[in-house]
Amino acid sequence: FPSCTVTVYDQGTTTISTIYADATGTAKANPFTAAATGLWFFYGDNSAYDVKLSGGGISSPFTLGDVKGLPGGVNYADDFAGANAGAKVAACITALPSTGGTCDARSLQGAQTFTASPFSGAKANVTLLLGASTITTSAAWTATANNQRIIGNHYTDTVIKASGALAWIYDGATYDGLQLESLYFDGNGTATGGVRFGTSGAPQEIVMRDVRIYNLAAAGVGLDLGGTIDSHFERVDVQPIAGGLATGIKGSGNSNYYYSCRIAGATTVGLDLLGATGTWYGGIFSGNAIDIRVSVALARWLFSGAYFENSTTALLTSGAFNFGLIHFVGGYHHTSNVTRIINLTNATGGSLKIDGVSLAAATASKAIVTVAGTRVSLEDVVTDTI
Repeated sequence: FPSCTVTVYDQGTTTISTIYADATGTAKANPFTAAATGLWFFYGDNSAYDVKLSGGGISSPFTLGDVKGLPGGVNYADDFAGANAGAKVAACITALPSTGGTCDARSLQGAQTFTASPFSGAKANVTLLLGASTITTSAAWTATANNQRIIGNHYTDTVIKASGALAWIYDGATYDGLQLESLYFDGNGTATGGVRFGTSGAPQEIVMRDVRIYNLAAAGVGLDLGGTIDSHFERVDVQPIAGGLATGIKGSGNSNYYYSCRIAGATTVGLDLLGATGTWYGGIFSGNAIDIRVSVALARWLFSGAYFENSTTALLTSGAFNFGLIHFVGGYHHTSNVTRIINLTNATGGSLKIDGVSLAAATASKAIVTVAGTRVSLEDVVTDTI
């Protein structure tokens, strides 16, 4: 209806809604007049509206009920002003509806700069899409609400690079449902930390998929899970490459699952078990000082089909306590650098179960060393002296 009057109400009420002329939040009059072609539109929060049409040749005004826009809302970062890509993305996310949505920044390609975290305010259910770009950031990226996601194009061409002695490129704090996917975190040889979740509390349902964490400072921790629980990590690769790495992955949470992950070149420990329960499927441990260290009493961990190679001290060690139950199923270990592949001489007890594993070391005087009170169960194991 050309030039008709359009009045927007909160659904089921006679309350005039707050509406906008664009995705950046420019105010729009309500009521407003449709174009001469009959076209009319408005931007609003991710809610339902009643839209009344009148005038413009309409003999009897009528109302369109339960009018909705795109679920969650989609904004494009290159539509927003900003001194750099980080500022554009922050403005893009800020302009999303209060219920969340997607900021599509895939058009910001090549070399880009962030000087602040893209997330601000407690806006949940936000997805940030990144394209083929190398982003240099001088600030930690910090989640501010549940279900905030960063999804790259591919871990080979969406790179987030630290500038200076950055502590954490992404700090998940206490929020649930966070996701990182198809990203390459480059510590640039200066970052003392890679990715961190659960700095306080016990966030749940964290997902990391196809993520590389490389080139930290010598004392760096690749992935610090804090108290994270009930979370999934798929094809996460932690290595020093041209930088350093002290600890590959550590965390005190429980019931986390790892699939086809790799930890290589950690000078202290590859996987530091601070959490009581967890499961590791497949994957590779390579060139770590210690591949796995049990740092909590009464742990319950299963390792299925993992490959261990070239540790410089041991595959498995424990602190001075009853380490619980560590179970290896399938998999292979080979190194020429250690005299004791599994060294549990510090433990005060526990159970070690190994099924269908080859433990080989060219210089090993003893493949498995334990103390009195430690229970060992071996089945189909190829090994040297115990």
